[in-house]
Amino acid sequence: MTCTRTQEVLGQDYNQAKEIVSASKTKLPLDKAMELLKGIEQIYSCKPNKVIHLDLKKQNPSKEEIAATILGPTGNLRAPAIKAGKKLIVGFNKDLLKELTS
Repeated sequence: MTCTRTQEVLGQDYNQAKEIVSASKTKLPLDKAMELLKGIEQIYSCKPNKVIHLDLKKQNPSKEEIAATILGPTGNLRAPAIKAGKKLIVGFNKDLLKELTS
């Protein structure tokens, strides 16, 4: 999680994160990003003007659908990426971030 705006929204919760990885120093291609999905039931991908929600249990999306949702144009996991319980939040959306991490 490297987004300054995300740090501002999460405040103290950001400082209590179990692990913080710099997206500028650590690249996560699809195979590594897929490892993050262990135990994840919901993916929220925040893009400008829209939020894409995948329910992994109900929808059973393909690897290609997941890749299109969580990877950026470089083919690496988009930042910020936050694992909150059984949810993976990718990208920045202030309101959604507050809602899903509280």
